[in-house]
Amino acid sequence: MDGQTIQLQQATVGRGIDLVFLGEGFVDRDMGDGGLYEQKMREAMEQFFSIEPYKSFRNRFNVFLVKVVSPNAEFTADAQRRINEDNATCIKYWENAAGVNHEQAPQIAVIYNSQNAGRSYTVMYSDRTSVGYMKEGVNVVLNHEMGGHGFANLLDEYVEPGNEELGLSEEQEKEMDELWKLYGWGANVDWRNDAATVRWSHFLHDSRYAGEGLGLYEGSYLYGHGAYRPTENSMMRYNDSPFNAPSREQIYKRIMELSEPAGWTYDYEEFVKYDAVNRAAATRLMQPASAETVERWQKSHCPPVTKRGTWRDVVKQRQHFIPMR
Repeated sequence: MDGQTIQLQQATVGRGIDLVFLGEGFVDRDMGDGGLYEQKMREAMEQFFSIEPYKSFRNRFNVFLVKVVSPNAEFTADAQRRINEDNATCIKYWENAAGVNHEQAPQIAVIYNSQNAGRSYTVMYSDRTSVGYMKEGVNVVLNHEMGGHGFANLLDEYVEPGNEELGLSEEQEKEMDELWKLYGWGANVDWRNDAATVRWSHFLHDSRYAGEGLGLYEGSYLYGHGAYRPTENSMMRYNDSPFNAPSREQIYKRIMELSEPAGWTYDYEEFVKYDAVNRAAATRLMQPASAETVERWQKSHCPPVTKRGTWRDVVKQRQHFIPMR
């Protein structure tokens, strides 16, 4: 059954945006109809769409699972599995999947058959290809990794342990600007601490967002100083709060760019009209995370890996991929 594709959901609005779920550490006995593999991939799909804006725009997505048969279900140091955090392997499964639109940059999530295989992370390519490794199986980390980093190209709002007293260098400021200007990454972080020029300045001057606690909070982009985030907490900080307004706006833009007819243009007022569903719950963004939440977060995931290039470049580097049969 290795490589068998099942479509879990079909878009009913727009051009259809493809999401592909793979599994790691699942063996042949898990692959039957309605078996463990399919159950976990369906759980992952439901988790992805449990949070706005994805919840409201779920009908614009196609969702596929591709069966990946591992030699065993163990996660010990010497255990052999199928994917082994190899992006080329993931992309070849996507490339060989029936029904997937290969004109889109792949959006792939690898769901581990484990709850403690390590810290999850996402690999982000400059063509907006993404491969995320969910090493704790299905939980809210998937929303941070796949919904935040992978699909919307948001960046981290937390401070990596050990960086609390460190600040951004000029080189890192330039890097942040380059990611934004060239690729549209990082709508939710900035090194500017000026309310008139920061990337989310339009929200700071919109009274409809006054209840979200939006501002300039120092400590973001993995560093304690010199980098700012829009809210005290958020999905891109400690995973225990919703996406904040700049993040929701970026997700909305990506969904519409990919699902609306070519030539679609962004209308801020249309976004604000949709976003009314989120502003009522925005007070959670103003609440600091508990010590327990921070401790759990530190064990659950690590910063994304960013790479220049496209999925085709990745495949070219691995021409001798042979699917298991």
